[in-house]
Amino acid sequence: MNTIKRIGLGCFIMMFAAQLFAQMPQFNLVENGDFTKGKAGWETKGKIVKLKEGKEATDGDPALMIELDKKKEQTFSQLFKIPKGVGFIKIRFQVRTSDDFEMASSQPMEVTMWGGNAHFDALVHHEKLERSTEWQERWVSTDATTEKVGIQVTLKPGKGKVYFDNFVSEIKAN
Repeated sequence: MNTIKRIGLGCFIMMFAAQLFAQMPQFNLVENGDFTKGKAGWETKGKIVKLKEGKEATDGDPALMIELDKKKEQTFSQLFKIPKGVGFIKIRFQVRTSDDFEMASSQPMEVTMWGGNAHFDALVHHEKLERSTEWQERWVSTDATTEKVGIQVTLKPGKGKVYFDNFVSEIKAN
């Protein structure tokens, strides 16, 4: 009897795990979120730079660098397909600034997702982006109500550089 219960419980756990993994694709929906393929997948005028120990270097990890303009906004974006069965998507990413970073606005960075009812991380949307050479994690999320979802980052006029890296998607099934 004990053996039968253990076999039954083991089968139940395996079926539950199989169903969970079948509903949740185990890949990043954001193309080239780590910028190892340059700007592939991104619409941007930014540059890909290598960073090492918080500084630009030739032998470090790649990141997207946006050099701020004193008069014009800077943007970059990506549109991606949502697999069937996905009901919610969250994009996490990292951001940091140069030592000479200054913003002319009290609302220096907006992160927008479209293709659903967007919910913004309060630390990103309409909040002051503080000067920091340390990576800070930020996120934005939305209900996945369409076949395609886009993310756009808009930086208001200012001085200095802002670096972005490691855009990763997290999804939940319907």
